[in-house]
Amino acid sequence: MVGPRPRFSQVLVAVAALAAGHAAPARADDGVAATADVAAAADAAGASWRGGARRASPDGRGGEPRVIDASAVPEQNATATAYEADAGFGAGASAGAPMSAIDGVVRLQAGAVDLAVGARLRLIGDRFATEDWDEVGDWLAMVRRFTWRGVEERLDGAAAWRGELAVGPLVAARLAHGTAIDGFLGGALAERRASGAHARLARGATSIEVLTGDLGRATLLAIAGGADAGPVEVGGQLALDPRAPVHAGGDAAMPGALDTTPLVALHASAARRGRLGAARGALVVDAAWQPTLGAGLAIVAHGQLPAGRRAVVHARAELGAGTSGYIPAPFGPLYLRDRVVAGAAPAGGLAPAPTLVDRARAGDLGGV
Repeated sequence: MVGPRPRFSQVLVAVAALAAGHAAPARADDGVAATADVAAAADAAGASWRGGARRASPDGRGGEPRVIDASAVPEQNATATAYEADAGFGAGASAGAPMSAIDGVVRLQAGAVDLAVGARLRLIGDRFATEDWDEVGDWLAMVRRFTWRGVEERLDGAAAWRGELAVGPLVAARLAHGTAIDGFLGGALAERRASGAHARLARGATSIEVLTGDLGRATLLAIAGGADAGPVEVGGQLALDPRAPVHAGGDAAMPGALDTTPLVALHASAARRGRLGAARGALVVDAAWQPTLGAGLAIVAHGQLPAGRRAVVHARAELGAGTSGYIPAPFGPLYLRDRVVAGAAPAGGLAPAPTLVDRARAGDLGGV
């Protein structure tokens, strides 16, 4: 699909964001898989919650919150409790002034809960860097990771409810089939810390998901739901950036002042899931409408195949078409940067670079 292509510098920013302290310092064996452990007696219908938490083998997740896998089924594990504390110190220079920083994190793993809380303090020259703590999001970002994952055990053979919650800097977040939110990176801006949340509740093919990219700034808000309808699974989702930047007034040569406007994406989809041996996947048809901008249609095929005991191979293909103002999968890895700068500034150096909504309104993002 034709859309804003990330520049090399944007890719560097995205990579730097992953390594610039948005997550607690972590070892390779820091991952935790968790399930619920709620001591509730079975009622007449035979329902109770049980499970636990365990240390997972190295999986590369490090200190980041686990991205919810909509198709995963929580395991039943023995409960465990663990405590851990880390601290790091660094020194360097910023704009010619000496700079030092200390970063500390405390982790608690208790039953179904995995929590990491930390803070980074910087000293630039002889002053404390108060700009690191001047927004609500800076304080919320002290929650480096919070995860919970549970499954209901039913004694009557009925389908069980599954629940998942992840709080922290979102990495590669995807909602539903990924046609609106695909790979969203909450730490795409290295100069800004952000703590998001992703929750899902499901029973069989019936599910509901909610996601926010930044609890402090509400940069991205989304909800999605799905259910069975005969042989197919139907669903819908709403994704919203309440304050997407846009240059109001003016023209292409000299845009007006920077303002904000809601960026809304409404999606309806139908999916057919299937299995072939150990492989599983889905074929999805998705229709989207972005009010005041455009509409599009996409066909998505995605699947996964276990590769050994500790690896899973994922594959995804998408073919879509949209009107001239339609933004395909708008909330991707570099959205937080593209929403502000989505292209080069016009020649002459007088007009600012266009935002993502500017380009959509100009009609240069649609196509196949």
